[in-house]
Amino acid sequence: MVGLQNLPFNAVFPFRLHDPVQHPKAYVVIFVWQVVFLWYNMISIVGFELASVHCFPQVALNLKILCIELRHIGRIVSFDQNNFRNELIRRILFHQRIISIVRDINSVFYAPFLAQMICLFLMISLSTFEALAARRDPIAAFRFVFFMVLSFCHLSYWSVFGDMVNQQSKEVAIAAYDIYNWHELSPKLQRDIMFIIQRAQKPLCIVASPFPPFNLTSYMMVLKQCYSILTLLLEALD
Repeated sequence: MVGLQNLPFNAVFPFRLHDPVQHPKAYVVIFVWQVVFLWYNMISIVGFELASVHCFPQVALNLKILCIELRHIGRIVSFDQNNFRNELIRRILFHQRIISIVRDINSVFYAPFLAQMICLFLMISLSTFEALAARRDPIAAFRFVFFMVLSFCHLSYWSVFGDMVNQQSKEVAIAAYDIYNWHELSPKLQRDIMFIIQRAQKPLCIVASPFPPFNLTSYMMVLKQCYSILTLLLEALD
């Protein structure tokens, strides 16, 4: 009943509406709906994916720019403490904006991040298992190996840039401490610099709870878990 239809996705509808012979108009509506639904979902997935993965390097780059500006602010405007404080406040607000962006990223992309972590975890484990199980069929094994490599590279990209965000956020405190001749400034300016240092003590991270943040440490944890599941599946296969 399902195998004779030519729909993009095999489906069974009430009153055999999927049958092109009995209900040709309904069949056309179902066909068009499935095609539109397919393209809409594919475009949405690609859009969310591109938007989410580009957030990582953008945040890391902004943190890097902030560190450079903090290290050079003392050499540029150290002769005028009023001007120095205005420039310092501008960078404090810039830092606050970056913190808000990271918070918004974790909120807006929570569901895509969570789904990606689950999918990548399963794809790496299962594709490796399928490649080993189909090792007698080189073509099938190559397909699964290729799929595994793509998943591995995807996870590596997220982990590397997530770790870059984490490390650059820690670098902000060091950059604030490296401000040129900060110890010669007024106590009020020193307190402002101390505020930046204290706020940067808590590193920024892009995370999808309950999974750990995207960084190289969690990357190794995921690979270890994938290896454990792969070992279990191979033992069951033998």
